[in-house]
Amino acid sequence: MGDLKIEGYWGSLLPQEVLRRAREKLGTRYIILNWNCEHFVRFVHGLKLESPQVALVGVMVIGAILLLGLSRA
Repeated sequence: MGDLKIEGYWGSLLPQEVLRRAREKLGTRYIILNWNCEHFVRFVHGLKLESPQVALVGVMVIGAILLLGLSRA
């Protein structure tokens, strides 16, 4: 087995606590808007639950709706 190198650890929780929190969520239903892989990673590391990718898609959808509305005016 090779050496393990950790780069860019997300939070301040101990690895054992991160694993405990991850195991706690086993079997949780995946919901793209409010419980996706980004939410999971942030939860297990004790960070604020958010998904920048979901937020970006939301902004893009709102922008497209506004553009369509303006083009019809």
